[in-house]
Amino acid sequence: MPPRRSRRRSVVGIDQDELLDPEALADPDSSFYEINGVRLHHKVCSHEDEDSPSDQSSGTTVSAAGQSRIGLPILLLHGYGASVFSWSRVMRPLARIAGAKVLAFDRPAFGQTSRASWSGDDSKPLNPYSIAFSVMATLAFIDYLGAEKAVLVGIWGGFLALCKHIAGLVSKMIMAIRGVAQALYVKALVAFLRSSLGAMLVRWAMDKFGILGVRVPLRSRGWEIALLEHTISMIIDSVSATRVPVSKISCPVLVVTGDTDRIVPAWNTERVAHAIPGANFEVIKSCGHLPQEERPEEFLSVVERFLRTVFGTPNEQVFQAAV
Repeated sequence: MPPRRSRRRSVVGIDQDELLDPEALADPDSSFYEINGVRLHHKVCSHEDEDSPSDQSSGTTVSAAGQSRIGLPILLLHGYGASVFSWSRVMRPLARIAGAKVLAFDRPAFGQTSRASWSGDDSKPLNPYSIAFSVMATLAFIDYLGAEKAVLVGIWGGFLALCKHIAGLVSKMIMAIRGVAQALYVKALVAFLRSSLGAMLVRWAMDKFGILGVRVPLRSRGWEIALLEHTISMIIDSVSATRVPVSKISCPVLVVTGDTDRIVPAWNTERVAHAIPGANFEVIKSCGHLPQEERPEEFLSVVERFLRTVFGTPNEQVFQAAV
């Protein structure tokens, strides 16, 4: 009798022996746009749409002031471990506020975007899991919408916290690294994460901390390797990237946080907001890290008020709202 193949255990209740290609998990209103060989999953809502198959904004309304349109498309950028799903309750209301299209896309390693292979070979095209690729994809989608300007709404901080958490777990497991220079530390950390132990660590972390909103992406073939490569890229970017001071930001900015955010405390977010010239800072009560999911009505109200306050100023650039 041939030896029985060992089964991989489930992660967040999902059988890891029955994984599918990301596109096979797409919704009826899903679309794909290829950039550098990566098929980016995205969804678009228009202010002219009456219904959207994935709209989950039941009970979510827009104020009467929403009849006055700002006329700029909105691009929604999710954070670490999230996907287009994170914006499902606010996409259509935001389209009504904007009087234009709203687009959300899954960054590589998340959602239903294809899991691109990457070995760290510098001779290959741009690393799809890097910040640089995400920037390029964002600009490409603005062009895709036929716009010169757009409102950017993004979640920040959470993905950095998880990267640091994983790096912290790994550093405790390789104590010999302590006396080594930073470059060697990063190389050792990357080598560990790319090993079979790294994949085991990611599966364990998602099984322990994963929630319903990320279950579907965990059915995608190769999800753990892609997540590892994304984490590796974030670690490398954090020590090698040239950082632009937030004080150099010149466009209108709204920073929104929840008063019970345990991932990025409100006091920390407020410090960042104060460092950005002219930034608006709003705290949503009884809300954690994801206002657009936890308090969509309040989130929409804050964003709408901000857009109406700044719209029409001579220095219109790319509006930014950091959640």
